[in-house]
Amino acid sequence: MSGLLCDDECFAQLTSQLEGVIFYGDPHGAWQPLFHAIDDTTHTVFILGDLAEAKQRPEHVEAARDALCQLRARGIGVHFILGNHDTETEAIHALIFEEFQENLIEEEVLSIGQPQCRIAGLGVNRHARLALNQFRCSLGVPSYQDAATSRALSRSMFARPYI
Repeated sequence: MSGLLCDDECFAQLTSQLEGVIFYGDPHGAWQPLFHAIDDTTHTVFILGDLAEAKQRPEHVEAARDALCQLRARGIGVHFILGNHDTETEAIHALIFEEFQENLIEEEVLSIGQPQCRIAGLGVNRHARLALNQFRCSLGVPSYQDAATSRALSRSMFARPYI
């Protein structure tokens, strides 16, 4: 066990706690694999950034909106963290920070499953913060340093299982 973050017993406990939870990384507009993975036990989905390639493929924003709405309609809890592509255009910015802001994990710990497993949105992605500041300034919105409420709009979180 020396040097391991999680031994077999820990892994079994974590697996049990995460029953019905899907972590879906970097969709980049591709949502079908997620919907193929969902089954009757799925109650929560964590999307690990890059919901869309909004700059190169603007139609991905609508695909992300549709996917998030479908998850909600099915009664599946959905949470996500920012990726570096999630600040590229006004459309993806509006989707994340206006329509689905309550689903963004921002320096918080969520408890899910039985027994409870805590999932934390942690860390700061400097590249995403700089890209968001540039985007906000291009719209005439105060930069990160100038806006009291911008903390929630300028950080990229990494979801990490935390027991």
